[in-house]
Amino acid sequence: MSNELGQMVIHGLRERLVTDYPKQIQACIDELTDEQIWWRPNTTSNSIGNLVLHLCGNLSHFIVKGVGGRSYERNRNAEFAEAGPISKNDLVTRLNGVIRNVDEVFAQLTPERLTEHNDSTEMKTSNVNLIQYMTMHFGLHTGQVIYITKMLKEGIFADESFRPQAAARGAALK
Repeated sequence: MSNELGQMVIHGLRERLVTDYPKQIQACIDELTDEQIWWRPNTTSNSIGNLVLHLCGNLSHFIVKGVGGRSYERNRNAEFAEAGPISKNDLVTRLNGVIRNVDEVFAQLTPERLTEHNDSTEMKTSNVNLIQYMTMHFGLHTGQVIYITKMLKEGIFADESFRPQAAARGAALK
């Protein structure tokens, strides 16, 4: 992978993981009560609170530990078993702390490290594949958080202004 392409990959994935998806989740959480954050449509579905805990665990395990080499012990079952109420402020604090750690990993990531094989997690793949997979995974759960928020608050986020940087991207195209 060329250095320029590697830098583009790092920048694009970092933007999604550190900026775009967290802003979308934050916008949803800001609109909801603690009770709504822990609402489940049925017993086999997850609440927004569970999804946030899961994203914290997932990013800490695969990006912070896996790519960044920091220690982390994950309890995946607890991410989904939690019934709350952990306050929305505490959830946001947890998520923001994990996002800061992810950003620190990206700050030290080089294009050369993207193609390195990574055996530090059960996925055993290259760093770029691991980060790309985690980015898609984060996007999937961000979409679920948005959908649940829209179910709970009819009419919310009905326009394109909700998407982070949508206005900036549109202005760049003009």
